[in-house]
Amino acid sequence: MTEQYSQIKYEAKGAAAVVTLNRPTKGNAISIRLGVELKHALERAENDKAIVGVVITGAGSVFCSGADVEELQKIGESGNLSGSGASNEGAIEDLSADPGRLEVPEGFRKGAYSYFAAVSKPIIAAVNGAVAGAGMSMILSCDMRFFAQSGFVVSSFSKRGLTAELGIAWMLQRMVGIDTALDILWSSRKIRADEAKELKLATRVYPDEDLLSEAVAYIDYLADGCSPASIASMKGQIYRDIFRDPTESFKEAHRMQKEALTTQDFVEGINAFIEKRKPDFQRIGD
Repeated sequence: MTEQYSQIKYEAKGAAAVVTLNRPTKGNAISIRLGVELKHALERAENDKAIVGVVITGAGSVFCSGADVEELQKIGESGNLSGSGASNEGAIEDLSADPGRLEVPEGFRKGAYSYFAAVSKPIIAAVNGAVAGAGMSMILSCDMRFFAQSGFVVSSFSKRGLTAELGIAWMLQRMVGIDTALDILWSSRKIRADEAKELKLATRVYPDEDLLSEAVAYIDYLADGCSPASIASMKGQIYRDIFRDPTESFKEAHRMQKEALTTQDFVEGINAFIEKRKPDFQRIGD
């Protein structure tokens, strides 16, 4: 299946699927094909029992420079959305996919990357360099963001006469607050790794050379002793509860916990604790 990807790379490392945006000569700019390949790769990872989580990173020294301006220009001239990608890249229709096993508000499934919320496995952005424009939507849609020391974010919209696209305004304010979100969007200044961590935009910051290995190590840590089903359930809870009042949230939490007490994973977790051994939890996949 890997040979069908021309704009990303897919590699299993430990319990992680590492998906690399692979257009380094274009700053890993987002094309229609790249988006389709990424969605296919996430479905592939979600269906693979050997994979516990996904790491998304960029080839070279840039994570993602935003939308492919040249492609947008061609689409504008031709009015043809299906014209992206050269003929030797293979038929884009062959990569049709619909990842997402979790029950989440329908709005998440309609966004360019907000569908990440429905994927039943953790998704970490390993921000290895610059993230600009539409690339912000991709990392904000990830469950966590690990930054390299050289990583930074710049919105760019105000300097192009544009507005915050792809749900960025909705997601960013929930992470950093309204005033800080406006600062990031209005000024289009660079938010470097340490400031991103201070603002809660970055989950963790690592030396450049350690970024990818640390992101993979986090997934391996989850795989080593945490229930994938429990992780998936709590991910769904978090994204559903964004839209709920406390009463609805507490009711669902009570119902889900009662159900969890009847699962094999609960039995295994308790037995492993009593027997002082690592649990052997069931994986998610086909």
